[in-house]
Amino acid sequence: MTAGHAASLPGDLAAVLDTAWQLLEAAAGDLKAPLRTPVVIGLADNGPDGRVMVLRECRVASSQLIFHTDLRSPKAKNLQRDPRVAIVGYDATRALQLRLHGRAHFQTDEAAVDAAWRATSPTARRNYATHLPPGARLESASDGQPESIDDAAARRSFARMVVDITHIDWLELAAAGHRRAQFVAAADGWTGSWCVP
Repeated sequence: MTAGHAASLPGDLAAVLDTAWQLLEAAAGDLKAPLRTPVVIGLADNGPDGRVMVLRECRVASSQLIFHTDLRSPKAKNLQRDPRVAIVGYDATRALQLRLHGRAHFQTDEAAVDAAWRATSPTARRNYATHLPPGARLESASDGQPESIDDAAARRSFARMVVDITHIDWLELAAAGHRRAQFVAAADGWTGSWCVP
């Protein structure tokens, strides 16, 4: 990142927060956006457990990010037990790291989940049709998918994971000097502060 590029970055906290949400919102609709596939970290029995997930939707007004997952997965079971999550995304083009914290829950509005399921590609639906849950042992290398798919059974495994974002940490890396800002959600909106990078 050049010093000239750093000068074009947001200079006030409100603009930084707006830009963070704009980038997340854009990433939800852009398959090639770097922030489309952040690392989502929850807590398993043996400690932190992270994986790359696809950002499916960003709701700026309610400060929520939405991902799809298999309800049978250890990840889903761990989040039902302890909903705290950390999310880390990096945009190499902008030399920007976003770290977010929040609490996950699974969408219970069946009409909304059904609509998301209908919008899911047939290839992606196969991932929810396995007879065994994600992470189960196999006798040999395989994707575990059956030859024919029971769409109703696959739909029962499909879930929309909603993360209510409570903290955002923005870190810009630049030769002219790094900049970092942190934001915390409050009842009346977000409060932000500049921090040492």
